[in-house]
Amino acid sequence: MCRPWMILGCCVLSCGLWGVPPAAGQFVDGEWVQRGEASIRKYRMTNAAFLVLDAEGKLAADAEVRLEQEAHAFRLGWALRDRFPEAYDPTGELWRVFNEVSLKGLTSWRDVQPDADGVLRSDAIRAALDAAEEAGLSVHWGNLLSAEPFDLPEWVVPLRGQALYYAALAYALEVADTFGPRIDGLDLCDRLPAEDDPRFSAAMLRLIEAHLNAGLPGVESRLRVDGAWQSDRASAALGAMDVAANEQLGRDGFSASDRFPPRAVAQDQIEPALRRIAKVGRPLRITGLEVGGTHGIETTVNVETVVRTLFAEPSVTGITFAGLGPSDFADASATLIDEQGQPTGAGLVLDRLFRTVWWSDETTRTDELGRAQTRVFLGDYTVTATLADGATVSMPLRLRERDDSPEPIILMPVKAGGAGAD
Repeated sequence: MCRPWMILGCCVLSCGLWGVPPAAGQFVDGEWVQRGEASIRKYRMTNAAFLVLDAEGKLAADAEVRLEQEAHAFRLGWALRDRFPEAYDPTGELWRVFNEVSLKGLTSWRDVQPDADGVLRSDAIRAALDAAEEAGLSVHWGNLLSAEPFDLPEWVVPLRGQALYYAALAYALEVADTFGPRIDGLDLCDRLPAEDDPRFSAAMLRLIEAHLNAGLPGVESRLRVDGAWQSDRASAALGAMDVAANEQLGRDGFSASDRFPPRAVAQDQIEPALRRIAKVGRPLRITGLEVGGTHGIETTVNVETVVRTLFAEPSVTGITFAGLGPSDFADASATLIDEQGQPTGAGLVLDRLFRTVWWSDETTRTDELGRAQTRVFLGDYTVTATLADGATVSMPLRLRERDDSPEPIILMPVKAGGAGAD
């Protein structure tokens, strides 16, 4: 029997690009792919309706309406280890699918704690924020607090109870005051209260989160849990998530970090595990994702399998990879950008999925009553209407919530007129 990976291997080798498949083509198949695509079309897309009028306010029949997608609503990013990559190109393959960067590698409390003058040590963070802002990327802070001693200032390590709470709250408020307007989300803590040696109790985290909620409106605050998806500690992690949810923690959900070692990914095992997490009933962000393989072809197939499974689960709001290059991952096979700064086969798969398979560039026409409707992926758009007389009108449009029966958006060109015209 000819397996999909065998066909892929022949295609890749015939191109002379080991581990780097062609940009077109689908490398996984089966009932689960069709089922996943049905879920994606249901939960990741929305109807968009328009009413086109001419400059006189009359219904414009047979007008062309085009929706050009600029970005996804779904968050897709990577964790920054140090400096912003020099190879970054917002229009280049793979780079163009990213709309977020995580500062996790720069934001441990030990590294950011105030210096002798009481000022946060933040030169690297500010440089990364400037680069992200220029690139138009949203920013995830990473872990604010940590239960791991090596991520804490030495003077904080022995603290417990109220002393720890007041120290953590003061630090959290300082970060919020200094960087709050420039960040879009953070992981409040990297250990749940129900896990072993939690250090931070539910009462502490609930109070700190309340202060952050008041001081950082609009900034997502999640709780991080490692290995909840497919590791040998998944059951314990899932139980800790249930406890945290019942304790009214993680107002914006959980960040689940996981690593797939270099071997074939079994989709029929990871999908049920993901659904168990979804039953907690909170939004889920996948962070620190690493997907390896025993060779380039297997890594490519594994990445497509994992990403398709995640995108088909409606509770997943975004994916952040552990990094980009070989040195960013525990296993170098998971790399998305090679040492020459070019996308690997896995990187090209991400580009194909999020810029071809799950990307909207739709054109429709109005009926005799000036109405038009189409279905597109949630995200940011430029909408342009071209009327039968050649007049055009263009506007930006953000589609963030799924709506099967939306109110029509009026598209109407401005009436021409000269100086002194009524």
